[in-house]
Amino acid sequence: MKNTGKEMGLEINTNVDERYHLELSTVVASKYLKKAKSKLGSWTLAAASYNRGMSGIQRILNTQQADELF
Repeated sequence: MKNTGKEMGLEINTNVDERYHLELSTVVASKYLKKAKSKLGSWTLAAASYNRGMSGIQRILNTQQADELF
């Protein structure tokens, strides 16, 4: 996602899109997943947030009133 890439420090503009840089995007993806795991509490939710976003997953958990993760 463009906004997440920028938030994680990738340069994304009309001339450069570092999301396509194989090594750099892999490093940023791993940092994102570690951050998501820390925030959401499980690798499963971290992986889900990779597509949905951390706030999207948190919103779903709040809607379902999930207070404990298994």
